Amino acid sequence: SRKIYLNIDVPQDKLPSHAEHYCTNAITTSQYTYVNFLPKNLSRQFRRVANIYFLVLTVLQLIGYFALGSWILTILPILLVLAITAIKDAFEDWRRHISDNHFNETGTRIVRNLRNTNLLWQDNQADLARTKRMHHLRIQFARRLNKKTWYNQLPSEWEESQNPVDPAKPPVLNEEARWRNVRVGDFVILKTGDPAPADMLMLATSAEDGSCYVETKNLDGETNLKPRSALAETSGVRDAEGCARTRAVVEVDPPTSNMTKINGSIRIFSTPASDPLVVPFSINNVLLRGMTVRNTDWIVCLVLYTGEQTKIVLNSGPTPYKRSRIERMMNTQVMMSFGFVFATSFIVALVGGLKYAEKEHRHSPYVDDTMDKGTYGFALFWSAMIMLQNVIPIALYVSIEFVKSWHAYWIYQDLNMYYEPTDQRCVARNWNISDDLGQVSYIFSDKTGTLTRNVMDFRMCSINGTIYGKQLPGDELDVVKGRMAQEEVDRNNPPEGLAISPHIAQRVGSRPSISHGFEVDAIRQKMMVDLFMTELATCHSVVVEKSFQKHIRDMSKLAYSAESPDEGALVRAAKNFGYTFLGRVKNTIYLDIRGEKVQYEVLDTIEFNSTRKRMSNILRRPAPHSDIILFTKGADNVMIDRLSKLPSNNDFERTMRERTFNQIDEFANAGLRTLMLGYRIISEGEWVRWSSRYHAAQASLDEDREEQIAKVTDEMERDLRIAGATAIEDKLQERVPETIASLRAAGIKIWVLTGDKMETAINIGFAANLLTKEMELWTINSSSGIDKVLSRFKLIARIMREMAAGHDSAAYHPLNALVIDGAALSVVLGDPESRAMLLEIAPLFKSVVCCRASPLQKAEVVKLVKDGLDLVTLAIGDGANDVSMIQTADIGVAISGEEGLQAAMASDYTVGRFHFLQNLLLVHGLFDYLRMSEMILSFFYKNVIWAMVPFWYSIYCAFSANVFYDLSYIQLYNVVFTVSPVIILGCVDKPFNYQTAMTYVAVYIDGIHNRYFKWWRYYMYVIDGIYQSVVIFFTFYLFTYKSDMNNENGKTWGRSDLCTGPTVAVVIAASLCVGFNAWQWNWMMAAAIAFSIVVCIAYLAIASLVRYYSVEGVATSVMSTIAFWFGTIISVVVALLPRYCVRCWQKMNRPRDLDIIRE
Repeated sequence: SRKIYLNIDVPQDKLPSHAEHYCTNAITTSQYTYVNFLPKNLSRQFRRVANIYFLVLTVLQLIGYFALGSWILTILPILLVLAITAIKDAFEDWRRHISDNHFNETGTRIVRNLRNTNLLWQDNQADLARTKRMHHLRIQFARRLNKKTWYNQLPSEWEESQNPVDPAKPPVLNEEARWRNVRVGDFVILKTGDPAPADMLMLATSAEDGSCYVETKNLDGETNLKPRSALAETSGVRDAEGCARTRAVVEVDPPTSNMTKINGSIRIFSTPASDPLVVPFSINNVLLRGMTVRNTDWIVCLVLYTGEQTKIVLNSGPTPYKRSRIERMMNTQVMMSFGFVFATSFIVALVGGLKYAEKEHRHSPYVDDTMDKGTYGFALFWSAMIMLQNVIPIALYVSIEFVKSWHAYWIYQDLNMYYEPTDQRCVARNWNISDDLGQVSYIFSDKTGTLTRNVMDFRMCSINGTIYGKQLPGDELDVVKGRMAQEEVDRNNPPEGLAISPHIAQRVGSRPSISHGFEVDAIRQKMMVDLFMTELATCHSVVVEKSFQKHIRDMSKLAYSAESPDEGALVRAAKNFGYTFLGRVKNTIYLDIRGEKVQYEVLDTIEFNSTRKRMSNILRRPAPHSDIILFTKGADNVMIDRLSKLPSNNDFERTMRERTFNQIDEFANAGLRTLMLGYRIISEGEWVRWSSRYHAAQASLDEDREEQIAKVTDEMERDLRIAGATAIEDKLQERVPETIASLRAAGIKIWVLTGDKMETAINIGFAANLLTKEMELWTINSSSGIDKVLSRFKLIARIMREMAAGHDSAAYHPLNALVIDGAALSVVLGDPESRAMLLEIAPLFKSVVCCRASPLQKAEVVKLVKDGLDLVTLAIGDGANDVSMIQTADIGVAISGEEGLQAAMASDYTVGRFHFLQNLLLVHGLFDYLRMSEMILSFFYKNVIWAMVPFWYSIYCAFSANVFYDLSYIQLYNVVFTVSPVIILGCVDKPFNYQTAMTYVAVYIDGIHNRYFKWWRYYMYVIDGIYQSVVIFFTFYLFTYKSDMNNENGKTWGRSDLCTGPTVAVVIAASLCVGFNAWQWNWMMAAAIAFSIVVCIAYLAIASLVRYYSVEGVATSVMSTIAFWFGTIISVVVALLPRYCVRCWQKMNRPRDLDIIRE
């Protein structure tokens, strides 16, 4: 456990090791520092097999025998590749450093001029370092490496030199402190609206009872308030002087990731000689980093954990280094290309060595006859490797970095993803994975703050069997909007699920009102409405914001703070109907009922909890009632069991109940959150007798205390009558149902991972169109016990497999959904057999909802699907509790702008709203995937055609691996002659326009199945490159060596002449082939192809005029002959003809989805 000493010296024997586990409060999401950038970045770059290959060949070419030119030109390509990638990585990390600094520089209030005795050892070492130079250097070196040693335990800003103490002066409150300055053992004083900078124990608050409220939206996105309480024994610590007088020792658990549990105690020493007072504390007495203080003037806290040891950071983890799926596949393709180069070089070395052994070939002008056979074969192998090195394109990686930077720019400048209320654009924080956006198979989403707005809207209610509330045009329920969106998507795309007939699809909420009431007595109905509204205004735990308590004259500006967003919505609804809750003073509730001030005395309160699923207030009503009434509200399934028995002769009551139950079902079917309200008039004597038993049970110290309380409360909450029912809509963010419908039509499965309870998650599932009544809903709840959880899950798995076995797996579109809570999920994941079953049946569920899931459970589910199914996953969230799953997924997306920065700092992309995922994935993702796939394959093709021509040439020069191309051609081919078409292809090519991609979303399935970067396409591009190299080389070979055609000087073409013709033909063929591969020919693509061809011919024309240059006179001796032009045209046409024919046949006979939509 950890001990923290307050104004008491740490024992000398524990001093050296006391603070060794402390850490700075500064958070770092960046991946590099000035010290480790170079080695760390280079180690990551050399994970690319191609970079290792290029490095080996570069070193080889520095050896004189293998050198092709200047050593500067030899090392320049590999240096450029490494430098450009390093600059891009440095820029990305620099932006993370800026975000980190912004976060760490957040202001807070720390008590200073007060000695923190926990840091005495560090201060002693700092004092020693001032006199001993070597000790100073050792500490500085350890800090540079971010390494802890016995002499360097804490950051320099924690030392007393940075926080001087003057014993002659009293402690002061430093209101300019920063989060990074917070230390373990410091006293921090927070005010309303301040976020907690660390995990801290609450010592005192401005409230007399030590209570306070906190908002956790920075952690989990929820805006409802949660209660916390300070320790009663430390309530006297109310200012800086009080902190100085406190003498205590805190003992607390070591840092853990469990966000719901902290166990500790504080020993308070009132006098040095007295025995300490030992006070235990729990999570309810602790503020976690990121929580925001609400409705409390001030709180005095003691820092327990800082920085990486805080619970929210422990649930996150280090920022991972992510590479796209295509890049990982490309690594394998590079290895295969290397295998091809190795095998070809071995053939050249073997055949060339055998020829070298023959005397008539040894003295050929093509070979070096000074070596023995073994040495010559060895040298020939490496010469062939250099000759064929361009099969693996070094320029590809530079081009990829350039293209992906443009992808990030297109995303940033897309105004369709601009969210004006927070001035938030979509920002790509990781440029490496833009093509993964087009291959997402699973989306894992948080609920609160991601799918929903944290806004509860009171939509309807049922009183005496009569519905109040209608839908106006344009204000439909979210479930109705989702159904309309699904129908719109299905019209443009083949439905993923089974066809649903119109009469089945007709849902509650599609009509102006849900149902009509029935005739009731007007006076009776008025009384029931008054009772219903009074219960809404009095049966709750809502408090009035402190800033409004003194200004209650303007009712419209009255603001409430609620533990539950449902309660806040109900109290606001009552206020809108004239029943205004003005506040609570001790045991009195003040209401304003249509201008009349009314007081209700609270006799007892039975609080809500997740087991009871209800709360009750016992009130004394004023005249004219002058009685005692029990108000109870809760879940309908719980409340129904507590209703009074129906009188046999009361038809009205029976009809009213039936209608109310049916209306509650209709509310739930519409995705609304329902509550039933009940009441009972009780006598004075009954209340007195019950209250004494209730308070006795509360004061009990027996082990069965909870059972005693439950038994007593059940006695009171019985024989209830129905006051009514409410229907609240948890408002979704804009266009969430439409986005989910589009994403699912695109073949993407959506899982919701939330910390909310199961009922809430299911309601949102229906509202967001994740769940429908046509689905078979499977639920697994941990309340049944471990054995029953496993048996139920295995039963579900067996049923699902049997259902799938009866269908063709490719055509099976399941209508099943799984809802499982966090504890049950832990059981399933902890059992190896069940874990494997979950992976097997996961694709068979149309939707999965995991509720009550912890941050680490969210990450574990994401990792299970990502690694087990080997599919691209995306996680999206808005709170710090989503950081872990955001980092675990292949793509992490944060909704930024309202709920803090931590999720945004850990993400790969930040967006303003959930619905921008449709634009990000179905437009930019699809386009980027198609661009990268075609660009990389085109790169391999154009380098194979270029590199294989010298191989055919080597056949006629004794397999000597002599250089075929002029050195300038080799250096310019990838960087000038052929680079512009593939760059344009990768940057701007697209099959259709933006709106078409948003409409016909089913084509996204091609990316999920990776149909445009399949292995067979890679093989076909390589084979096509080999074929075209054969055509081009042998065409010119036939026109020269096998003919009598001479140049204009009457001489037969030599090597320098012969290489010029294939060079021009290869450039033209490669450029036109890229045009064939492009989805559209716009002016940029046409200009790029024309530029490549023109610049190649222009270079030859200009370079041939330079005296003593290697290609001097080539233009006049070669390009002036008909053989050159005729050979170029014939070779290019014959080379491209098969590709052209295949593409035409495919489009006419076997068109793909993209082809059909383009037409």
